Amino acid sequence: MGMMQRIRSLSPILVTGIIIFFLLLMILPNDINEMIGSIRNVGPNTVIGEIDGEKFLKSEFDEKVKEAVEQQRAQMAQQGQNQEIDESQVREQVWNQWVSEVLMRSEAKKAGISVSDEELADVIFDNPPEYLKKSFTDSNGTFMREQYNKLMTDPEGFIASNPNIPENEKEKQTETIKKQLHQIETQIIQTKLQENLQGLTAASSGISEVYLQRKYNVENSSADVNFVFIDANMVSEKDVKVSDDEVNKYYESNKQYFKQKPARKIKSVSFPLVPSSDDTTRFLKSVSTIANGLSSTPDVKSRDSLFESYIPQYNGTVKDFQLMKDIEPSISSILGTMTEHEIRGPIQIMGKTTFIRLDGRQSGGDTSVKASHILVPFGANKDSAKAKIEKALARVKGGEDFATVAREVSTDGSAQQGGDLGYFSRGRMVPEFEKAAFAASVGSIVGPVETQFGYHIIKVTDRITEKVKYSEITLSNTVSSSTKKRLKIEANNLAEQVKNGGNIDTLAKQLKKFAVESVFFEQSQPMLSAEITGFAFANHKGTVSKVYELPRQGYTVVQVSDEREKGIKLLEDVKDEIKAKLMRGKKLDVVKSKAEALAQQCMSAGTLDAAKTVDSSYKVRSAAKMKDNGQVPELGADNAFTAAVMLQEVGKISKAIRGERGYYVCQVTNATKADMSKFATDRDAITKQVASEMKQSAFYKWFSAVRDHADIEDNRIKIYNRQ
Repeated sequence: MGMMQRIRSLSPILVTGIIIFFLLLMILPNDINEMIGSIRNVGPNTVIGEIDGEKFLKSEFDEKVKEAVEQQRAQMAQQGQNQEIDESQVREQVWNQWVSEVLMRSEAKKAGISVSDEELADVIFDNPPEYLKKSFTDSNGTFMREQYNKLMTDPEGFIASNPNIPENEKEKQTETIKKQLHQIETQIIQTKLQENLQGLTAASSGISEVYLQRKYNVENSSADVNFVFIDANMVSEKDVKVSDDEVNKYYESNKQYFKQKPARKIKSVSFPLVPSSDDTTRFLKSVSTIANGLSSTPDVKSRDSLFESYIPQYNGTVKDFQLMKDIEPSISSILGTMTEHEIRGPIQIMGKTTFIRLDGRQSGGDTSVKASHILVPFGANKDSAKAKIEKALARVKGGEDFATVAREVSTDGSAQQGGDLGYFSRGRMVPEFEKAAFAASVGSIVGPVETQFGYHIIKVTDRITEKVKYSEITLSNTVSSSTKKRLKIEANNLAEQVKNGGNIDTLAKQLKKFAVESVFFEQSQPMLSAEITGFAFANHKGTVSKVYELPRQGYTVVQVSDEREKGIKLLEDVKDEIKAKLMRGKKLDVVKSKAEALAQQCMSAGTLDAAKTVDSSYKVRSAAKMKDNGQVPELGADNAFTAAVMLQEVGKISKAIRGERGYYVCQVTNATKADMSKFATDRDAITKQVASEMKQSAFYKWFSAVRDHADIEDNRIKIYNRQ
């Protein structure tokens, strides 16, 4: 068969595609060849990043991202969460972890620091961290060391001897465990290297005696104080002026304080992924069809058949027999009150509209309890918490509705549901709570029960030993594929128009949207997403991005609107900041005379209550046990005032005190001074605490500098923008 005959035998669509492709090659040879070359060059062995000769391949990176996503998804499932995972955020976390690991190993090698097999064995076997012990701790809090050691030393034997794992799953489970053990070992080594490097970076950080005494004095001194605050913002900006010359002079005199790292500004236009009116109409029609169909079918058998027909039509699911404890509590609490073949719905469960049918019950051989509780945490005063829980117990024992009291008294997340915890089996609650709940009879109220969380009152409302089978149809008002397609086309069109010279603000307005401009941000401060931040710093002013899909913003188009390189911030970038600072100083100068007059009046009267005679708007405030830590109740941070309070004589009205946002006049009513004679006794403990804080702070600053100066090759934007 000749070439033309072969071409003719192809479908018309394929022939058209080939023609268009060759036309593109002729019209845009450079762009097409570059595109083909880019695609051809990206493979599993493509280098994502490189530091000091250590390469991070695309295949390794993608595998780690996949593992992290699966791990996060499993954790969310255990917690009953069903949210989208931002994979761009996960990719950034994986990248940052790799960079930190490589730099940590490199710096440790330079310093001659390593982790010996003995150190590793000590952590794994003798002092395992809590996250490892957790899976091998029984309901009584006992660590099952023998089982733990067997898994760590012989994962194959551990899996092989476990009767709960099917034979055909054991090989896969063994490989998974081995991979996890390798990750644990890597993590422990990394932690030990960090601890050793922390010790090294903090070794030269001396702790002065003056600093220790100052810290002890601040933590152990306090004052009860009454005060009047005159806010500098009471002065209108019309009454004070800051000239451009004053701003320029301040800037020139303080340039050294306006250093900056490379920074970017971006403008973004979002196309939120929300259901269209057609999507909502379709959703409501589906709910109405099912609800009306079931309600208009009177007999059980016909309703059952109708529901059965709805299951495939609306992508419903049939859940085979399972224990109540293994069912989502919001569903198990409903199933527990249903009879066989009963249908409930529409019901709102976790933001979705659900129809449920109980298909059957059978003995499960395990007991589940349904209970409600009222929780009062210990707080600062355990006796007060006990008095509160006993008062609540008397109310419910006296006949008040348990759910009502729970809503009023309980601090637990279940309070809004009247304390309802749904069904749970043994091992799901802390031991003290479990013991009380399973020992109680249905309908009884027991307590107070003390646990690590506080005091509980427990009401057992049901007890079952069974499995249930049920079917459910879940509907939600979601964004349809056609709506997503339309929004993405709009976003792509906008991106192309801006790339071709269109103004992003004008084009956004035409779409009845806004181009939102960010402030200047550094690369260490992700804006919108890590991927978008990477795009901004890999490009220059005017560059337009591809269309990103963000979990909360939807489809987003970004343009780099401005850029700054490392150096001194431009005056235009700090002008407003300087003007506000100078304005605040001038306003303080204006209120100074008012504060001095207020102080004189109060001194003459011998009380702060005289403030009202000066200005009826003045308010006398009180603060108990104020410390010299810069925190002023109701007003926020003001180091100048808290420092001045500690110097005041008890009972004496102060002079006007200039703070950071206004003036104060105060009267200390009681003062507790630190007993410096006890400092020597507590010195070692304080030194240890300060050393730990300084060690962490010094390491963080040092490692941040290491990363800032490291030669890190980052190819993520180039590679993933092609895909």
